Amino acid sequence: MLRLSLRLAEVSQLRVLSVKWSHGRWTLRCKIKGGKEEVWPLPKDVKEAIDEYLKLDRERRRTLHSGGDEAYLFQPIVNYRTLEFDRPLSTRMVQKIVGRWAEFTGIGHVTPHDLRRTVVTKLLNDGHSYREVQMVTKHKDPKTVMRYDHARENLQSSPVNTLSWDADGRVNNFV
Repeated sequence: MLRLSLRLAEVSQLRVLSVKWSHGRWTLRCKIKGGKEEVWPLPKDVKEAIDEYLKLDRERRRTLHSGGDEAYLFQPIVNYRTLEFDRPLSTRMVQKIVGRWAEFTGIGHVTPHDLRRTVVTKLLNDGHSYREVQMVTKHKDPKTVMRYDHARENLQSSPVNTLSWDADGRVNNFV
């Protein structure tokens, strides 16, 4: 979620066949907000992590007949209520998993949406334009990206602090 700035619903609806080799690189085909389908480049380390996850989950999928290319990438381990295992993780379950891992690592309370905010802030701090960040996060409006940009709310880094005034109250130059 963090590396690709994926939303909860996007993650929970991924299928094994969403990961494909195309045009000399691994890609991730995903349905985004609004029902559109997009293709993202899949970083090598993310692909390796998905492969490792599927390898660890292979026996469970085989036993419960919940595998194959059409299967959801992330499935619940147990489902005692319906006993259906070829289902996606619910968005609530994804929230719980992110929260538990954040607590386990000592970070504290973290939500999946915090991960998206982190991506926006990191990309902007690295010098990427609002348009580039908008493309990564798949927001329709660049103003949405600006709302996420909490790091620039710091008063110390305000452009007002760079103005220099002379005795007559005129702006001299930028410091």
